[in-house]
Amino acid sequence: MKAFWYLFFPFLALAQKTDYELSLDNLAHHEVTMYATFSGVLTPSLDVVMSRTSPGRYAVHDFAKNVYRVRAENSKGKSLRVDLVEPGVWRVEAHDGTVKFRYSLFGDWCDGTFASFDLTHAHFNMPAVFVWAKGYEEKPISLKILNVPSTWQIATQLPLSGKYSFSAPNLQFFMDSPMEMAELRFREWKLPQEGKEIPFRMAIHTRAKEEEISAFASILKSIVLEQQGVFGTWPVYDHGNYTFLLDFLTYAEGDGMEHRNSTMITNSDTLSRAYEDQAATAAHEFFHSWNVERIRPRSLEPFDFTRANVCGELWLAEGFTNYFGFLTMRRIGVYSLDEYAKKLSRAVNTMVNSPGRQITGGKGMSSQAVFVDAATSVDRNNMRNTFVSYYTYGEAIGLALDLSLREMDRTLDDFMKLLWVKFGKEERPYTSDDIRKTLAEFSGNEKFASNFFEKYINTGEAPDFEKLLSQAGFQVQKAKKSKPTLGPVNFNFKSGQAIVSQGILSGSPLYAAGIDRDDIINKINDASIREASDWNDELNSHKVGDTVSIVFEQRGVSRTARITLIENSELEVVPFEVLQKPITQEIENFRRSWLGSKALTKSPELKRHCSKCKRAFSFENRFCSFDGTVLSLIP
Repeated sequence: MKAFWYLFFPFLALAQKTDYELSLDNLAHHEVTMYATFSGVLTPSLDVVMSRTSPGRYAVHDFAKNVYRVRAENSKGKSLRVDLVEPGVWRVEAHDGTVKFRYSLFGDWCDGTFASFDLTHAHFNMPAVFVWAKGYEEKPISLKILNVPSTWQIATQLPLSGKYSFSAPNLQFFMDSPMEMAELRFREWKLPQEGKEIPFRMAIHTRAKEEEISAFASILKSIVLEQQGVFGTWPVYDHGNYTFLLDFLTYAEGDGMEHRNSTMITNSDTLSRAYEDQAATAAHEFFHSWNVERIRPRSLEPFDFTRANVCGELWLAEGFTNYFGFLTMRRIGVYSLDEYAKKLSRAVNTMVNSPGRQITGGKGMSSQAVFVDAATSVDRNNMRNTFVSYYTYGEAIGLALDLSLREMDRTLDDFMKLLWVKFGKEERPYTSDDIRKTLAEFSGNEKFASNFFEKYINTGEAPDFEKLLSQAGFQVQKAKKSKPTLGPVNFNFKSGQAIVSQGILSGSPLYAAGIDRDDIINKINDASIREASDWNDELNSHKVGDTVSIVFEQRGVSRTARITLIENSELEVVPFEVLQKPITQEIENFRRSWLGSKALTKSPELKRHCSKCKRAFSFENRFCSFDGTVLSLIP
């Protein structure tokens, strides 16, 4: 009867919980020790799991690869048998209702997904650090941090339950709550809503100066206010506040990851040199407070920590967020008109010229996230010809939809607000067809909504960006008009050989000639190709329509092909002002409606500064009027 003791103690279910202790005992070697205690176990065996996926990511990462020295005990300290029954799943048997699971963990990758432990900080995403038990997903969780250096502070969205102690109501909330421990510097502010104040906090780990940190906090505040203006209200943050967790360190990776009540942003560049890129990442991640954290695809619910959720709506969840992130940067004035045009150029050129859109549309691009979102494999692929990032593809779709709606006296801002009211506020997950029906309702035109989905979501037709952008005073044109090319190609110049280093884009002259990755280009006509200047000089000596002979080696066989040069198809978006085209009142009004601020509350006054004379200038200035220095937002 002893083996069946658990059948006679149903009251143990009331005591089911998970208690973690994380010991920062070997930081110099990027190692910590984890203790997980699972109380009230009702089954004869307990499966302990290390996650394979992480909130905000769409591919498998197998965090168990960094777990070792695994062992388990019962409540009395008796060792228990532990068997690895599948990748990242350990089975513990013959317990006494309590399983104490212990392991060492290595972490040395500072980004929004993994863990980084060293003598400067402990930075981690929960799925990369903490095991969990099957059957305990809805049970309460406690966490205590041990051996915290005396000069460190802790920032997280988890509620504090004691010194270095935190709690979570369930696994989903816990896993969606990243943490940073370091000598942090904080900036806090409160913003009004319906008679209340919403606290926001920036916790930053950096060597930047105090004035640089304060200036960056002002940019974050402007971003937050601007995006609230799109939706008209803040989300309801679970514990009443929102936290920006920032690591701007030379040993950090460039990344940003959204969470329910926080975001984690990492960058290896200095704050003063790359504040625009870092602010743009923050603008993207904070927009996720609404779009994807609460306006959420049904295909991501419930989030599965053991496998990748296939989601066909990332063109909206990530792509539209990309669009609004850059648009926010223009609306608060960080981007000049020319700078914003360069962002538009990238999205327009990528969508129009990428071969992948000939294969599938936004839904198909989104579904490939399981293969591309930091997923790794050893074999080569053909994604240069089959895939367009759902971030960029969705951004281009968002641009086209916004400008198309504005032709109907509607806006994408108001469409997102409607999605917020219908799906986000009540956190009712949506399907792709829900979005199509909502677009038909919003536009008042069922045919428009159906055509939009058929052209851009189900298939990969390119919008008429030239027509759409002209109403806002932007011209779409060839960036390298009349410049001859054989198509985009990347080389590895090694030992006097020009080795093709990436797959060749389909539709290009090089592709038609049968040239591909690893081929060695020896000659164009009689000119030997040994370095980049040889290739460029030879192309520039010809004109569009010329035919050349190309000699190349493919897997040990020498081949020759005749190729006709074509015009470079790269596109750019240029403001009418640059082309000295007239800006009508209609264009000015359109730009004001599209690119003007939507903030419901006045943003802090941002100043630009001269690094030489130290003067401050109004925000619309780009150059110092005294010495011509390019002005910066950071003092």
